[in-house]
Amino acid sequence: MERIGKRCLLLLGAILLACFIMHSPVQAAAKCKVTFANSNGVVANNAYKKLAKTVKKGTVIQLPKVGASGYRSYWVIKSSSGNKKYAMGASYKVTDNVKFCLYRFKLYTVRFYTNDGSSEYAAYSKQLVKGESVTLPAIKNTATRIGLGWSDKTNSKKASYKQKQKVKVTGNMNFYMVCQTIRTVKLYWGDGTVYNTLKLKAGETEDFPSVASQSGMILGWSAEKGKHTFPDYLAGESIPAYGSDFYMVEYRQEDEKILAANQLMSPSKYQHVYIIGDSRTKRASAFLEPYVQNVTFIAEGGMGLSWLRGDSSSPNLPGGYERLIEALNKNQTSTGRKSAIVFNLGGNDLYNGLGYAQYMNSIAASLKNFNCDLYYMSVNPVNEAMMRLYYEMIGNVYPKTETQVTSFNRILRNRLNYNYYKFIDTCSYLRMTGWRSVEHAGYFDGLHYSQATYQKIYNYMMTQIEKNY
Repeated sequence: MERIGKRCLLLLGAILLACFIMHSPVQAAAKCKVTFANSNGVVANNAYKKLAKTVKKGTVIQLPKVGASGYRSYWVIKSSSGNKKYAMGASYKVTDNVKFCLYRFKLYTVRFYTNDGSSEYAAYSKQLVKGESVTLPAIKNTATRIGLGWSDKTNSKKASYKQKQKVKVTGNMNFYMVCQTIRTVKLYWGDGTVYNTLKLKAGETEDFPSVASQSGMILGWSAEKGKHTFPDYLAGESIPAYGSDFYMVEYRQEDEKILAANQLMSPSKYQHVYIIGDSRTKRASAFLEPYVQNVTFIAEGGMGLSWLRGDSSSPNLPGGYERLIEALNKNQTSTGRKSAIVFNLGGNDLYNGLGYAQYMNSIAASLKNFNCDLYYMSVNPVNEAMMRLYYEMIGNVYPKTETQVTSFNRILRNRLNYNYYKFIDTCSYLRMTGWRSVEHAGYFDGLHYSQATYQKIYNYMMTQIEKNY
């Protein structure tokens, strides 16, 4: 009986609990009102009213997409702690009554163009709101250009803005790419193999190099392949702003011709010819003097203006001018025929062109008293690259350059008194028609000449003075 009583009590408790639950009031879920308004917070028309909704607290809604073309639109919740901005279509979890205000910002277009504005880089174009910043694109360098930056003006050579610079948008904006043009110039050996490749920026200049060759003499450069004479450009001259391929002009050994003794000219109009010079004149005399008549060579190796004036550092060495006067007095006759004096100095002091011109002009009147015509023969070509190799071998590093020779000759040509002197431009003649250097132990010294070249210089000089008699 006691066990049955306990069961009845448990059953009765369960029935009473069920009745309590069934008759308790049910708590309704909370509702939140979502309102949409204009930027002033006013539900201005039916369009805004239709957007309003009431949802259960905790519901996630998608904000309406109501943007207008040409504008960037946001929904903004205003509060005393600050405004919070939401994009069109953004998800929002509703936790209370809330009002969204519609803000529209005008979009401005930022465009990017080539330097002259003829083509647009459409992929770089952006639409941004005033006050935002745009990051200017990086410019990809190529074989023909280096990016410098951007400008807000067409055809600008100077970048006003750097690549990747942030610029604040003030309205519709255009930017124009500013690049440094790169030109590839290839220099070739005479056979067409590449000697060097140069990358030159627009406006940048570089000079044609001097080149040492063991097979011939590099006279200069040409846009035409395979030439042996008459280069278009010389070492030390600027590479032109046009053209991309230039070839060495090589005067070869087989292009030279040694003259027979009877082909060397003796003066026919002049009674006598005096040639005053340095080591190159002295070396020439060895090849020429035995075979020509009425020609006197007055020369000393390594000498220049000091030796000519007679104030050389060697006290026992007679000066060149002194020796010339002595020879003139010795050879003077009463035939009435004129003699010719040809000066060919300067290679050992190329820095002193003005000094030479002044001294030459100072002695001219005195020399004319000997019934002489006066000539100045140019300092003749050198090859700097050959000289460097040779002098490094013998421990002397004082090469002369093609540019120094050109400068010296220009000064003499412009400063000599042409009431007395005529200028013989043998240098230009050799640079165009070819010359070769003498060889020492497998090295060409780039300064002294082969036998055929000395003969060539001499005959050209004789032709010029006979022509001007």
